[in-house]
Amino acid sequence: MEDDCVKIIDLGLGTKLMGMGYGFFGTPTYMPPEVFKKTGYDFKFDVFSIGVIMYTMLACDFPFNDNSFQGLSKKIQETEPDYNRLRLKKVSFEAIELIKNMLQKDKVKRFTIQECLEDKWFTLGHDNLSSTNVMQSVVKEDALVCLQS
Repeated sequence: MEDDCVKIIDLGLGTKLMGMGYGFFGTPTYMPPEVFKKTGYDFKFDVFSIGVIMYTMLACDFPFNDNSFQGLSKKIQETEPDYNRLRLKKVSFEAIELIKNMLQKDKVKRFTIQECLEDKWFTLGHDNLSSTNVMQSVVKEDALVCLQS
């Protein structure tokens, strides 16, 4: 790939979301608790999904795993990911805290995209860089820890 850039995209189910969304679309592993509870979802759905992707990249495993749909649904709604897996892989404290805020079960407490971009993990030691450059360099550093172990 050009410039070591990873792009994650699937617009097969893409739609404009005006207000709350309802229904069941996508891959269950990446869905937030509110989808399974049928309480409606908003843009923070994407924050949860990106949190799953970040955890998976850094831990080399999914934060919620089960062989059945019902088991996976229950884990997403009721259990916390094993953050010790990230600590053992020497993932930075800042990355773990960001992921915790992105995988927050309560969507009211879950970070917005803006809060993610303003988080310490993106800005720590990178005052003069854009958030895109910071994200690329920090993801590479933390992801390399995963790949090397």
